[in-house]
Amino acid sequence: VAAIVAMRAFDDLSQQLTSAIRSSDLGDHGEGNVVFAVTRFAELFMLGPDNNIRHLRIRDAKFRRSVEIIIVPICDTSPCPALQSPSPEAGLVFNHSGSCLILYDHDRLQMVTLSSSQVAPSSGRAPIEASIMSLPETPSFVRQLLWHPLSDRHFCVLFGDSCFRMYRVESFNVTLELEMNLLENGKSRSSFLSFSYGASSGWGRHAVYFVNEQGDVFMACPILPVRTIISRSTFESFQAEAENESDQDTLVFLRRCFSFNSDKTLFYSGDERNASPSLQGPLTISVRAETSLSIATSVAVIALLYTPCNGILISFNSGHLYMFLHCQHIMPRWSLLESVNRSAGKEEMLLLSKIHIGSSNPQLLSVEAAGAVFFNASDCIYRVDCSFLFCILDESLQADRGSSHMTSSMSSAKISMCRKSERLRSQICHDSLIGDFILTLNGDLSATVVSLTENEFDGAHDVAQSLVSNPECNKPTDDAISVDEMVSLCAQFAKMVEQKPAVDLASSSDLDYFMKSFSTVNLVVDACSDHFRTIRCRLQFFSRFCLCQNLYVSKISSAVDVLFIRQNRLLSMFAERQRSAIKLLQRIGNCVEQIQLWNKSCYDDSAADPELLSKLQQGLETLRRSRVEYDNAIQRANALVSSSTPSSPKPNPLGSSHSARLLPAMEQQTVILRSCQSRLQQLQSRIGLQSMDV
Repeated sequence: VAAIVAMRAFDDLSQQLTSAIRSSDLGDHGEGNVVFAVTRFAELFMLGPDNNIRHLRIRDAKFRRSVEIIIVPICDTSPCPALQSPSPEAGLVFNHSGSCLILYDHDRLQMVTLSSSQVAPSSGRAPIEASIMSLPETPSFVRQLLWHPLSDRHFCVLFGDSCFRMYRVESFNVTLELEMNLLENGKSRSSFLSFSYGASSGWGRHAVYFVNEQGDVFMACPILPVRTIISRSTFESFQAEAENESDQDTLVFLRRCFSFNSDKTLFYSGDERNASPSLQGPLTISVRAETSLSIATSVAVIALLYTPCNGILISFNSGHLYMFLHCQHIMPRWSLLESVNRSAGKEEMLLLSKIHIGSSNPQLLSVEAAGAVFFNASDCIYRVDCSFLFCILDESLQADRGSSHMTSSMSSAKISMCRKSERLRSQICHDSLIGDFILTLNGDLSATVVSLTENEFDGAHDVAQSLVSNPECNKPTDDAISVDEMVSLCAQFAKMVEQKPAVDLASSSDLDYFMKSFSTVNLVVDACSDHFRTIRCRLQFFSRFCLCQNLYVSKISSAVDVLFIRQNRLLSMFAERQRSAIKLLQRIGNCVEQIQLWNKSCYDDSAADPELLSKLQQGLETLRRSRVEYDNAIQRANALVSSSTPSSPKPNPLGSSHSARLLPAMEQQTVILRSCQSRLQQLQSRIGLQSMDV
């Protein structure tokens, strides 16, 4: 029932979006292509044949508010007046914050910077303005464009001539920060078609993986955006690795190219040596994939948490997907400064699994958490489940690298059944209020929203539709069961148990029933095995999470103990300073009493000096006020010390701040007393009195 309710909600969302898009003038400008992109706040931006950017909030359609499509105006100060009409190969890509948009189309790049002013009080919406700028001339057509995961102002582009570039966006200026010719060193004779950022820890986090037409995987490290921040512990681990391997190039790179940002972080300030990273590879494969007649289409890197390993998924135009495991130690190398030649045999990838998704020419759409990879194929969108990596990692590391380690645990499922020729664009979207979903814009300007949480298995949509059409039935009908066996295994198994078991297998009907039952049981066993692997994967993840949580708890308890010790020390220091202040106040009181006695006895003799008398009276008045102030401070300090015990320390309202205020006052009164002492000595010399302890 929950699945049906969720599916109905997303069907309503699809209808709301379709109605809003078709009611706009997006399709009134003749035939043309439409591209779109969705921000992390579920805001849809579309570019149509009229070169205008339209804005739509998906949340408004989700919660049945008034859905309005607004044309984003262009700023008067925009360097470029408008965007060019997109072609079928064009694409829009947002950065992580949703403030910058890149349009790539053939051999041109255009950047759109979005800015919103304060929210209008009447409409409750923030008006958005766009500033458009054309990027520098490109060497060839664009194959792939991705924003860098470590920076909101850097994006990387792979061009058709195997040239790899990284650009930096600064306000209304775009500069070229890194350029690599992947065919320059002659390691690959085939053109490069796709790249993916490294997703592991250590230097692998700053690496980029490339794949060429033959399916060979290469790697380049380090590729860091300027102002990338790393922790001090990571920097020290990089230094230790370089010292252990006697890698002087890496040590020089770390010393010259990183600057301290604070006590715990550093930032990358750029490499002034003009040395680009070298292309490492190709990474060898223990079991060669049977892809001699196929061409690779994309590469995806899957992170394995808490390990130095990466899962590398390569897709081919024949529909085959190959999953490899790369567990080698990654170190940075530079093309002009490379002093250590690493043998290609050490960079080995272990072939773990292969699968054919049943469609041709799969293109990578997105890599999500928990090992979910989405591909845009010719007949539909596929979700490839690679979560088995987290379960077999320990077993695969212990296996012989030279032996064949094949597994069929990688599975695929159909998400959207619309053919590629009918789809304009598709994008994986995440929103805290709507959820995870796939948004597809079709050629007839209809929008399709499919939930990712309710459509993990093939045929779930058909079964849900059959349940909706048969509300009186508590289980799927025979027609629904025949759609997909994997979806309705429970219903098949229940139906098999309810029937009378076969007595004699000699008859054809009993034998046929037995074979069907045997096949159903095998499917149930396979499904249970898949669920068992998934549950074991989650248990391993939670155990690792508990270890990390216990580590943080121990660190916090240690910090609390240190703070408790420091508080006790501060209390003891404050008590000692309080005792010293009491002694000083007693001395000041004795001096005041002696001065008063002397002033009373020598008043007549000092009447001839009115200036000295007035200064003495001012000094006495100051001493009286200081005495009253210090008496009040002593009372507060005594109350604080009496209320504070070592077993249950309380926050100190006086503490170091009161000590900081007390010390200047004491120094000021000491100066006044010394001035009075000098005046008294002068008066003593005048009137010839006997010496007294001042």
